[in-house]
Amino acid sequence: MVTPRSASTVVLLSNRPDLHVLTIRRSEKLAFAPGYTAFPGGAVEESDRDNRWGKMVSGLTSEEADKKLEVSENGLSFFIAAARETIEEVGILVGTKNQKLLKHRQKLERNETFLIDLLSGSEGLDLSDIHPISRWITPEPSPRRYDTYFFIAPVDPETNPEVDGFEAIESNWGRPSEILENWRNGLLTMISPTRSVLQRLETYSSVEDVITAAKMSNIRHRVRIGDEWSERVYFHGEQDYDNPVLVDSLGWMWLPASDESLKK
Repeated sequence: MVTPRSASTVVLLSNRPDLHVLTIRRSEKLAFAPGYTAFPGGAVEESDRDNRWGKMVSGLTSEEADKKLEVSENGLSFFIAAARETIEEVGILVGTKNQKLLKHRQKLERNETFLIDLLSGSEGLDLSDIHPISRWITPEPSPRRYDTYFFIAPVDPETNPEVDGFEAIESNWGRPSEILENWRNGLLTMISPTRSVLQRLETYSSVEDVITAAKMSNIRHRVRIGDEWSERVYFHGEQDYDNPVLVDSLGWMWLPASDESLKK
C-alpha cells in the first residue's frame, strides 16, 4: 500500500477580459500524468513545513489554515507549497511581489535553496488571496499517490507565464469551457480532478465571482465519476449524480456552481 504524499495544485485565474485559467502541459518524461494538461502544482516539501513560516506569513494563521482544509496540523504548508510551485513551474508570483525570487527558480526546484530563506529578512508571504476549493486523492493501486488540495489564486491580466521546461513544457490561458471542449475533441488529455475544476469554473464569468464563492463556508461533497477517459464528472445535486453506473471518486468539491448558472 502506497501512502499518498501531500501536494498542492494552483488554479491561476485572470480576467482576459472574461474568466480565463492557466493550464500547463506536463512533460512526457514525468512518471505521473506525462503529457497531460493540468494546473501548476507539486508535492509539499519539508521546507514548506518550516516552523519559521508561522511568523512570516500574513492573511492566514496556522489555525485558520487547518480549519479551512479540515486537517489537524500542517495546513499552512499546503498554502505555502501552492505559492512556491507557481514560482517554480510557471514563473508567476503569488503572495509576493519580490521579483528577485524568479532568479532562483531552478535552485528552488532542485531544493538547492528554499523559499523561506529567500524571503527571510525581507517581506513575508501574503496568503490572503489563495483559497482552497477541492481535494483529490490518487486511488490505489497507483504506484504514485498524492493527497492534493486544489487552490485558486487571482493574477493580473498582464501576467505572462514562463514554464520551467522540466515539469511544465507548455502553458496557455483559456476559458474553462474551451479547454473542456478541446478535451472532448481529443486534442488534449486530462484526469478527472482537472476536469472537475474546469467544469465548476465554466459556470463563472469573472475572477471576482469565483473568489466570492470560494470564501464562503461551503459543504464538501464527493464527486462521482464514470469512464475516466470519455465522461464528465458529476457533482452533488445534479440530475444524474445518483446513477448506479457511476462510482464515488476520492475527490471532493466545495466550490459551488455560480448563482447565475443555476438560474438558467
